[in-house]
Amino acid sequence: MIPDLSIEEAEFLREVIQLARPNLEATEIEDLDRLALSDLHPVDIMYPTTARRFRSILGIKRGEFGPIPVLEALKTREIKVP
Repeated sequence: MIPDLSIEEAEFLREVIQLARPNLEATEIEDLDRLALSDLHPVDIMYPTTARRFRSILGIKRGEFGPIPVLEALKTREIKVP
């Protein structure tokens, strides 16, 4: 679970995963990680406002690449300090 994530934001993230054609064998966290690391570009082109909100919820700055602390903490179940 992502800390301080509202129900509305969680539903929004699920919708973005659906837009980006999720990997049916992956978990939602793995799909979010994949999107955040590389596959958000198609969503960014077709739905720029959606991509901007996605980045905002996960704390990603535009043009920023690499592991996202929130998602890394979820995957490893350890606290990460940005």
